[in-house]
Amino acid sequence: MSKTLEKSKIQSAVNSKVIPVIDCDVHPNPKSYEDLNPYLSDYWRDFLTDCKWKGVFPGIPIMAIVANAGHRMDSIPPEGGLGCSSLDFFREQVADKYNYANAILFPDSSFMLAASAQHEMATAVASAYNDWQIDTWLAKDPSLRGSVIIAPQDPEAAAREIDRVGSHPQMAQVGFSIHSPYGGWGDKRYHPIWEAAIRNGLVCTFHVSVPGGLFRQGPVIGNYYPEAQTNNGLTYQAQINSIVFGGVLEKYQDLKMVFVEGGFAYLPNLMYTMDTHWRNLKREVPWVKR
Repeated sequence: MSKTLEKSKIQSAVNSKVIPVIDCDVHPNPKSYEDLNPYLSDYWRDFLTDCKWKGVFPGIPIMAIVANAGHRMDSIPPEGGLGCSSLDFFREQVADKYNYANAILFPDSSFMLAASAQHEMATAVASAYNDWQIDTWLAKDPSLRGSVIIAPQDPEAAAREIDRVGSHPQMAQVGFSIHSPYGGWGDKRYHPIWEAAIRNGLVCTFHVSVPGGLFRQGPVIGNYYPEAQTNNGLTYQAQINSIVFGGVLEKYQDLKMVFVEGGFAYLPNLMYTMDTHWRNLKREVPWVKR
């Protein structure tokens, strides 16, 4: 980026009160979903073309999302396409203007892949997203960091995908939805994914996602979209609860997890409640030490 700061200049920037920004949640898009075609096998390219696939987000949510389907209209580049589909426009509009040092990419709506019941298709699309992200964003700007996109409903395939691209020097994390396809994230079936993340030195980052498909949220989905949005924090609490009592953090002590776009004010109450029940019921979960 023409105006982003090199590491050697960061301290002088701080001293001059020009603070370098690290944006931890940037959602790039292809200009159209046909841009993923070169990264798909002939079989899946023909399959998705024949079924007129329109991307990850449409069809999976079970509620209408107001306000431009959740997209910022001012992020659409002058030449058209989906929002945040131009690296140059992203630089001009955000990165250079606000003095970005780094930006961590999490391709838009890719966290909804885990809601698809079509495991093989989701795995193929995740792989295409990764190669597209590397070629069109990471390779063109060394200050960018990427997310390994996976389809966790097939944990073994997800682990192979992490091993395939996770060693890329600009990959920073594995991208997850906060909703899990089968059971909470503390379920043992997901252990191959955590092991692959550790092998590749990657953080596991959980992003807010919309209920639908394999994402079953039960009665807390709500009747209205603002209600559903407010309920997102409940899903974060349930998943943290699952991860801790499932023993994930005890078994994989080198594992790092990040939870984005879900708030954090609920944590003191959640921690108090978990501690209270753990003290009374820890016989059932002897692997949880604290």
